Amino acid sequence: MTVSKIRLAAMNFLAQREHSVAELTNKLFKKFSPNDNFCMEELELVISSLIADNLLNDERFTQMFVSSRVAKGFGPIKIAYELTQKEVAQDIIEAQLYRDPEVWLEQMEKLRTKKFGKLIPQNVKEKSRQFRYFYQRGYSAEQINLMLN
Repeated sequence: MTVSKIRLAAMNFLAQREHSVAELTNKLFKKFSPNDNFCMEELELVISSLIADNLLNDERFTQMFVSSRVAKGFGPIKIAYELTQKEVAQDIIEAQLYRDPEVWLEQMEKLRTKKFGKLIPQNVKEKSRQFRYFYQRGYSAEQINLMLN
């Protein structure tokens, strides 16, 4: 296996969307490891050259991932979990998710207005329903209580 073939495959993956370092490494490993002449050193060389050329960047991936998940209405807990599954470093996750906590409250208010209307729920049943909705989307109990009260 040549470095150029691995790099070409990596570039094709990156042309489709941003990837984390671990995610791209796993994809390339699955693609090329069944071959007899696969060499892990070649894969590591390609990954390190992509990082050096700034074509593969965990911070940029995290930024893009967070903005797409926020646009879909997901909260910081769910997004952090998904990024952890993609093996992004914890300090990068925290830098992207927790730099401005007010953003999450604004996002929740937009979601609540869209889904439930402008009025704050007054009865326990409706508050519980809205609480469950936001909790399942990855918002903390503290954030939900701030918004509902």
